[in-house]
Amino acid sequence: ESVNVRSAMAIMRKTVSLFGYDGTCLSFNGGKDCTVLLHLLRETFPETYQQIRLVFFKQDNEFPEVDAFIEDMQHKYHLNILVVLGGFKAGLSRLKAETKIQAIFLGTREGDPHSDRLEAFSPTDEDWPSFMRVHPILHWSYAQVWAYLESRPYCSLYDQGYTSLGATTNTRRNCLLKLEDQQYRPAKMLGEGKYERCGRAGFLLCPPTSAAVIGLLGCAAAAQTDQCSAVLRGCGVTVKCVIGVSEDEPLLPLMQTLAKSLDLLVILDNSAVPAFHAAVTSVQHHPSFSTVEQRAFVLVAPSEPVAAMEDCLFAQLQQLKSNASLHNEDAQAP
Repeated sequence: ESVNVRSAMAIMRKTVSLFGYDGTCLSFNGGKDCTVLLHLLRETFPETYQQIRLVFFKQDNEFPEVDAFIEDMQHKYHLNILVVLGGFKAGLSRLKAETKIQAIFLGTREGDPHSDRLEAFSPTDEDWPSFMRVHPILHWSYAQVWAYLESRPYCSLYDQGYTSLGATTNTRRNCLLKLEDQQYRPAKMLGEGKYERCGRAGFLLCPPTSAAVIGLLGCAAAAQTDQCSAVLRGCGVTVKCVIGVSEDEPLLPLMQTLAKSLDLLVILDNSAVPAFHAAVTSVQHHPSFSTVEQRAFVLVAPSEPVAAMEDCLFAQLQQLKSNASLHNEDAQAP
């Protein structure tokens, strides 16, 4: 057993010693992190894990594969699963009123939304039903999750390019796992765990955004613009066109024309080509694209290495989304 597995098991044992089997439950929605908890629970309490209730806070528009996986786990391991409708907070209120449960195992990990102030044992906030939230894998990395799950059952969607699961209405395959033949690599092949939520609604730009991708002509450049387009689509951006230009072609007239009908103009820069790099820099600082009245936003990312291009794009897209949210809040303020 690894250190992280032993630590998680120790947290589970402490929880049951404090709250008992009847006072402890596991929040289980079929996702990878709570599936880790299910297997840890079985291995920590091999003879008695069935005494701990699992609670499925069922949302609208669940993936059929998620429902099938949960049913399969229920039959395979003879689990006691309570299905609760109506949302997480309302579900907790029901648990408080109808059961003896006091502590809930959750699959939250560092980097998840609202995880920055959590500890292994964290009481719910004052305006929520009173429970002890228990986070056995809070400090596990994405890679550690998949190292543990690789030899254990998990939902089939993770082998189809999904890296984080929500509802069918707010979840897409991770664009970073897409192959040239329109297929996707499995979730465990994602190199950077910080991108596991790419494809979830929180990563997407809203309202719908249209874009053009501009890069140098050439075979290598074509592969780079294709990858750039995949990243943009994974963030909810509609790529209207991909344009290859020669290194000495004037960029500004092209950009000004595209800006009349598109929201984002994404340029893949190449500092090794001085003339093109100078043209990109000139566009960035031109008044058409450097004032708050601009129609379109210009994003510039390095064409290589690919990882640097992806990091740069994600950072700029998230900044755009943040700025848009602040703008909307200001507009709605009295």
